[in-house]
Amino acid sequence: MTSLAIGVGTAHGVYKGTPHIHVQRIREIHAATDVQLVLHGASGLSDDVLRECIEAGICKINFATELRQAYTAGIRKALAADPDVFDPKLYMRTAIDEIKAVLRQKIAVCRGE
Repeated sequence: MTSLAIGVGTAHGVYKGTPHIHVQRIREIHAATDVQLVLHGASGLSDDVLRECIEAGICKINFATELRQAYTAGIRKALAADPDVFDPKLYMRTAIDEIKAVLRQKIAVCRGE
């Protein structure tokens, strides 16, 4: 399956300020091609903007930075709760739970909930 990551105002990493996403450009590219469109750098975008992008034709969204942030927050949370823990199987459980929470929320947004 072929897909195309398009430049519409998103960027990888943490945004400095609020990005302006060119939703109309997504619509135009979607109308001009049968290729599935990908939105890179979506971590930090509002749920409303994500929904607009999906409605305009985006079919795959990448949230790597936001998932890394959740993972790191989970590790910090677990280590703060038990500074003596040394087994990754124990403190990574919290990190995984934090990632799951973000994923559930993003899936709900992408499903239009």
